[in-house]
Amino acid sequence: MLSAVGITRAPAMTADNYLLSLLATHAVDLTAKSPALKAANMVLPHVYAWGGANIVGDVKASGSFAKGTAVHGGCDIDLFISLSSTVGTALGDIYFGLLHHISRSGFVARQQNVSIGVTVDGFHVDLVPARRLSQYGGDHSLYRSRVPTWTKTNIDVHIREVHGSGRQDEIRILKLWKLRHGIRFPSFYLELAVLRALYGARRGDLANNVFKVLDFLATDFVTATFQDPANTANRISDDLDAREKVAVARAAAAAVAATTWERVVW
Repeated sequence: MLSAVGITRAPAMTADNYLLSLLATHAVDLTAKSPALKAANMVLPHVYAWGGANIVGDVKASGSFAKGTAVHGGCDIDLFISLSSTVGTALGDIYFGLLHHISRSGFVARQQNVSIGVTVDGFHVDLVPARRLSQYGGDHSLYRSRVPTWTKTNIDVHIREVHGSGRQDEIRILKLWKLRHGIRFPSFYLELAVLRALYGARRGDLANNVFKVLDFLATDFVTATFQDPANTANRISDDLDAREKVAVARAAAAAVAATTWERVVW
């Protein structure tokens, strides 16, 4: 069985150093000069052309980019599009209206759960249209195309929850793990699972913490309930069905049983 303090291919490389090297290799530039932001700016004029005066303030980066948990291969940047509460259009019509507009604008747009995926110059940009619940505050209604239904949430609460956790490195390693093994595991669900598994764990103990998360996923994840911290009526754990949760648990069990960190993550 893998030891959290074991070594990888290079004899002098510790587990922590190996994982940190992976993070460096697959890091996403989060600065103002980020190529992901440049890609997003190529889509933005078409978003503003669609939403016009109904867009509240500026379209802003959200998701993994804003939380500091982005890795190459996943979504490089999410754009949260806040529409006025006075917009009377049904949420489903808002979602599919943006999807069709972006498609007609020359992009290949993908229907996802609450977002619309676009690839620009090799970067994955997710567009998240939402309508404010009132003229004040950050609560929004989002359309969930996978169900289909709608949900209430607050993206600012999500960003604070994850960005302030100090668990970005562990989350990014787990995102690389899920991408490498082709596991369906929505990002916010994964982030909440990492925070749950590492509650009370020492920060900076990267390899041991990643091992703790994998052990949690292998043993307790399937039956665990996760609620949206911005709306407890919204069960994030419903974003995977029973079969998909078992797939996560099985992949994690295989990782826990691995003999090298390379086999776990990459």
